[in-house]
Parts: sequence; structure tokens; C-alpha cells
Amino acid sequence: MSSTQVKDRAGSATVFSSLEAARVAGWQARATEEHERPLPLERAELREELATRILMLTGLRVSPEEAYADAYGRMAVAGVDGTTFRLYRDGGLVVVRSCAYCGTGHFESPRISSVADLGFALGTWRPLHEDCEDNDTSEELADW
Repeated sequence: MSSTQVKDRAGSATVFSSLEAARVAGWQARATEEHERPLPLERAELREELATRILMLTGLRVSPEEAYADAYGRMAVAGVDGTTFRLYRDGGLVVVRSCAYCGTGHFESPRISSVADLGFALGTWRPLHEDCEDNDTSEELADW
């Protein structure tokens, strides 16, 4: 009987008989297949949900085909008038913006579930890198 040696991430080796190795590979293949089978449908549903949520919040119609969904169906992204929306599989919708000070990076707003939440993300919320200054000129400081 032949055997197969498998190492885990820590480098420990386990020796399996060929039959056992085939059984291990079988359940792994089934799990992978189960994961991959519904992905095209999940991606399409996520794009459709994002388009619906954008319509509800903005009144603007976005075609689901214009939205991008990642290969694993975890999130969908669409741009509307210079604003990037990101919807996660768990239902969390956010706006993605760059740093208000230096204009780089990608920051996610708090979750958006209403027009008021969207207004906060577009107006009041000022994403910043840890080392960037908040030069908000709307708040005047007293001269001492």
C-alpha cells in the first residue's frame, strides 16, 4: 500500500494511505464545488441589490450590469456622479472616499441605511489618515 505525506502550515507531517488521501481530497473538492456553484447567481443578486439601494437613496437608476461584483460574491461596487458605493454580502452599504486632507487612500463611511445617513457620508464625514490634519475651515477657532 502506498502512502502520501501532507504537511500543515506549522510544518508537521501527517502520513496518509493512498485511500485516505483520496478521501481527504474528495471532501475538499466537494466543499470547493459547493462554494463555487452558486457564485454567478450571488454576484448577480448583489449587483441587483446595489442598484436597487442606490435608486432608493438617490432616485438615480443604475444598471446592475454597470456594477462590479468581486469574484467571490462578497461585495459589489458602483459609481454615481463621482460617488463610489460599496455593498457587502451581509447587507452593509457604505460610501468610499479618499482622505479629506491629502486625497489618497480609500475610507469607508459608517453604514448607510437612509437618505440622512447618505447625507452624513457625503457632507459631514471627513475621512483622514492617522497622520493627516483635519483642516476643517467650517469651524473657526477663537484667536487668543
